[in-house]
This record gives sequence, C-alpha cells and structure tokens, in this order.
Amino acid sequence: MTISAASVERLAKALVHTWLKGKYRVDALLGYGGAACVFAATHRNGHRVAIKLLHPSVASDPDTRARFLREGYLANKVAHPGAVRVLDDDVLDDGSVFLVMELLVGKTIDDRAEESGGKLPLKLTCRATFQLLDVLAAAHARGIVHRDIKPQNLFWTDDGVLKVLDFGLARLRHPGSQVLTQTGDVFGTPAFMAPEQAIGDMENVGAASDQWSAAATFFNLATGKFVHDARTPTEMMVLTATRPPRSIREVDPTIPVRIGNVIDRALRFRREERWPKVSDFQRALKLAFESELGGTLSMPTLAPTSASSFPGPATRRPATQGLVVAALTAAAVVAAGVVVVRALRDPEPGSSAPPPALPDEVISASRSDTPPPRGPRVVVPPSPSAAASAMPSAVGSSAPTPGRARATSAPTGSRPSRDPGPARSTPSTPDPWSAQ
Repeated sequence: MTISAASVERLAKALVHTWLKGKYRVDALLGYGGAACVFAATHRNGHRVAIKLLHPSVASDPDTRARFLREGYLANKVAHPGAVRVLDDDVLDDGSVFLVMELLVGKTIDDRAEESGGKLPLKLTCRATFQLLDVLAAAHARGIVHRDIKPQNLFWTDDGVLKVLDFGLARLRHPGSQVLTQTGDVFGTPAFMAPEQAIGDMENVGAASDQWSAAATFFNLATGKFVHDARTPTEMMVLTATRPPRSIREVDPTIPVRIGNVIDRALRFRREERWPKVSDFQRALKLAFESELGGTLSMPTLAPTSASSFPGPATRRPATQGLVVAALTAAAVVAAGVVVVRALRDPEPGSSAPPPALPDEVISASRSDTPPPRGPRVVVPPSPSAAASAMPSAVGSSAPTPGRARATSAPTGSRPSRDPGPARSTPSTPDPWSAQ
C-alpha cells in the first residue's frame, strides 16, 4: 500500500500534543516516511525519549510488525552501552505499534565524515572502529548478527561514545530461533555487504559478515571510497560476490602497513580467512594503531546498561541547545518506507513550525540503478512481486562532498540523499572527538 506524503504528515501531526497510552506526551514530530514516524516525547515522569511509531497500514503485516518489535528485543539483548536502548513498546487502539528509545546528543559518523571533507582522520577512524568492534563482540557473544553495519548506523555522542543503531535487520542465531528472512532474500546495503550476504547465502551470514562490514566501513571512512569501485548497486553486489576486494593501501598508500594489513584480512573474500572473531580484529587493530600511530586505543568509560527499568526524570535542556534523537530507523525494519529525522530544537511555546517533510517521490519512488548512498539499504527480494513492494531510501539535506564515495538509490536527477538516521545538531558542549 502506497501512502502519500501529505497523508502521512497529516496523520503524524494529529498525534502531536496528545498522550500515547497515558504515559508519553508527544512533543514534536521529528520526521516521517512511508513506514513510520519519529517523535520527541516526554514520559509522565519527566524523562525525554524518542518514539518511533509504525503506521497502521504497515503494522497490519505480521512479518513487518514482528521485525519492528524484534528490533527492541535484540538491541536490548546486546546489553552493551554502545547499543541504543529501547525502553518500551506498546500498541495504540488503531493497531499502530511503537518503540520508545533513548535520546542521544551528537552526530552520525556519516555526518562527521561529510563535515571533514568526505573522510575522517585515520586516528579517529581507528577509535570509532575499535568501539564498534566492542559492541559487535558483545552482540556476537549473545548470538546476534547485525547484518547492516555502515557509517550511517554509527552514532558518536558528544561524550565520545559510539552507539550502534538499527538492529531491525539483526538476526538471532541459535537453535530454535525464528528466522524471518527467507532463503534468497538479500538484506543490507550493497557497499557494505560481505560476499556471502551479496549472493543471498543468508544461512552463512554470521559474525564474519559483520566483521567484513565493519572493515568496509573503516575503508570508506579512512579513504572516502568504497571497497569496490562500482557505478550501480547491482554492479556493486556483483563485484562483491565475485571478486576479492582491493587492498586499502591501493586506494590510500599513506595508511600504515600494519593497519592496512589488519583491515585487508577482515575484508578477505572467503569468510574462513578473516579474523577468527571480531575480538581478534579489535586486538589486532589496537596493536597496529599503537605501533604505527602512537598513543593507545581503549574503550571510553561507559555507564552500565540496564533495560530492566525506565530511567528517572531528566533535566530539560534549554531551547537554545540542540536535541538529537538516535532513532533506529524504520527503513531498517521494512523496505517499504523511510524515516527522516532532522535536527530538533525544543519548541518555543505556541510554536507551530512544520516538521521536516519527505518529497512525494520518496514515498512512491521506484527502484533505480543509480548508486546507493553510503547508507541507503537496498532490499533485493526473491520475486518480482516482492521487488514491486521494496523501496530504497532516498532523502537528504545536502549534496555530497566532491570526490567522496557516496551514492543514491533515488531516481536519476533527484537530490542526493542519506539513509534516514538520527537528527543532527551543533554540539552545545566541547566535542571530545575534535581533538583526536
């Protein structure tokens, strides 16, 4: 079912200033798309949260609904401070389901790379990857494979903590677990898919696949290029599925040899030739970093994570300070829609400023062979009927940096875009990353 942008906006705006289940006051609409809306809200105890609400028309599909709710279950099961917590879930009278998530202040790594001219400094890339691998190690230890690691699903808080977003495509791998992906389906983002993922061999998509995606993310952040040089999503998947990747030092010879070797091994075509575990990858990266670049790689001090209780009241930030929502994007849950979360400032009393809107073509866009953004997820279904229902994400607020490896799955001629992700704001506190 296709929903017009105007209809989505009208339905979403009608919820602002209302209460959900008598617990959450909806303060503002942050963004919306064909599958879901994201709101800023306040719990009755004063704690500010983000709420992601699945549209009733989408929630009526049992598989979509199951994926959406499973997102919260798996993110919390990781039990690592680097995984965004989902605090609650519930169902409205019209059948809409929603997730309640923690709020984060900061920016996605993708945004930071854009602001840095298309790539990140090598030390910063190493630090971010080190934290990413720590989260993945915790997930893998609990049998959870993320399956969509990419720069747009990584969020740096102003406290210098990396958060992994979007467990909507994650898979729980243990005997007896329900597998919601059919054999032959390809879920993920072409530029960051491991070879086994690109060919749809989902039974063999596991921890080694996340490792490959993490290394591909490092490659992209450090060089501004993709692992494979392709013109379209289709070509990218073909190259990934059939050819060994090029060395990262082939693209950027200034990367130290030991660091390059660590990344190259994680990107091996055959998964059994990669690092045995992401913890081995993390350890090797630490040794290479400290040998080649000096200094140390370590995890920041992280508060313990507990999903068993709702956090207490939070102090409201002044209206002049930016509030950023780490919303686990609804496009991660279904290919039929996209959520865009833009920067939010606390609304002034009586303010009626309109929320960010998606262009109509995003709601009804058809598949295109223009390259996918560094982040839009492409879902390649096993049948023509499934293909008709799948829609790539395509929306953004700025054009790409010249020379940077980015892509768009929007129709040719439309504005380049990013995968929907957390809202951005100018940090109101000193940025601990800027000096690293």
